[in-house]
Amino acid sequence: MFIFRHEYRAVLPYRSIPFFVVTVMLCSAGTCVIPQPVQPNLRPMVEVTGGPTGTIFESEATFTWSGSDEDGSVSAYYIGLDENPPTTKTTATSHTYTDIEEGHHTFYVMAEDDQQELSPVDSRAFQCIFAVPYIFDVYVYETLDEDGDSYLESWKFIIDVDVPNEGTAETSILLTDDEGNDWGSFGPFSFTGTETSDNVTVGPFTKCAVLPDEPPENVDFTFELGNGGNTHTHTVPVDDPYQPQISDIHITSTTDANSDGYYEEWYFEIDVDVDCSGTASTSIKITDSEGNDWGAFGPYTFSGNLTSDNLTIGPFTVEAVNPDNPPEDVEFSFELLNGGDQSAVTVPVCYLPIPYFYDIYTINYQDTDQDGYYEEWSFEIDVDVPYGGTTQTYIAITDDEGNDW
Repeated sequence: MFIFRHEYRAVLPYRSIPFFVVTVMLCSAGTCVIPQPVQPNLRPMVEVTGGPTGTIFESEATFTWSGSDEDGSVSAYYIGLDENPPTTKTTATSHTYTDIEEGHHTFYVMAEDDQQELSPVDSRAFQCIFAVPYIFDVYVYETLDEDGDSYLESWKFIIDVDVPNEGTAETSILLTDDEGNDWGSFGPFSFTGTETSDNVTVGPFTKCAVLPDEPPENVDFTFELGNGGNTHTHTVPVDDPYQPQISDIHITSTTDANSDGYYEEWYFEIDVDVDCSGTASTSIKITDSEGNDWGAFGPYTFSGNLTSDNLTIGPFTVEAVNPDNPPEDVEFSFELLNGGDQSAVTVPVCYLPIPYFYDIYTINYQDTDQDGYYEEWSFEIDVDVPYGGTTQTYIAITDDEGNDW
């Protein structure tokens, strides 16, 4: 028996054609022996095990990989950046690329085994951006809290935007809040590195524009950069937009019996406004610096900035105030029980009831010669005291002849 055996194998770059075997044999006495076939070589495998994915903000990236061969060993690797199939041959299992350009990139790697068989290509994609701005912080600025309740009526935002690697970038800033308001886009603005001199101020924003649905409340404002999409949230305590406020208080219908500038009687006209053209009801509590508590008046309803709903309260009198050191300036304090807004006005209050001459009559006169000139007479003097008061006084009488009676 004669057997002839020959093997054929072809290897091309990056592709292997499995070998085939031709067996020629001579058999004698009707017996042939067929040799066992040779097993084909298995391809190696490779996997990228490390390196950036998504977005990086630098020009350097390091990749690692691992290869295996089930029926042999890995002898080398081919790697490449944005090159498929990769052509750079190496025996290392890591590589660092520098000076990567901005944009989208893909790292490729494949393994070669000891039979020059090549693996499938594995890859990892990433993006290089060197000048994408991001929001470093947001600050509330020029706040207004007129009623001192720590909830704001108006404010501005200072927005600090930075750019990596001391780069320069331009972006608009989109602003919304969790009350459903879309404040639109501000900008575009230009920012450089971590400078603060390019911080942006936007506003003012007001409680009337926000109109919180459960005031007063904390409202979240969300800032989003149009370039890159970075977001930041900042919370602002926003006051009640429909809270009544005391706009003005006038002293009206005054009585100054002795013209000394101090009043015996007066009224208050109170102008209460409601922000954001709203409507609100409130009672008004009045006290004074003499220790008098005049109680709460109302409730009354007020709308917007109308003056037609101004409220007149009174009369207030010197007897009721009873100043301890008259005449004196007495401070009256006004407080709205809805919201707590306060105001004060000073009233010049007179002495306690001061008597005054109402009239003087000539009575019981004698004119014996009936010439219209009296020889004797009496005076009837009518002295009144304001507001039903009682007082004592002397009456001094003189005449233009120099007599002091």
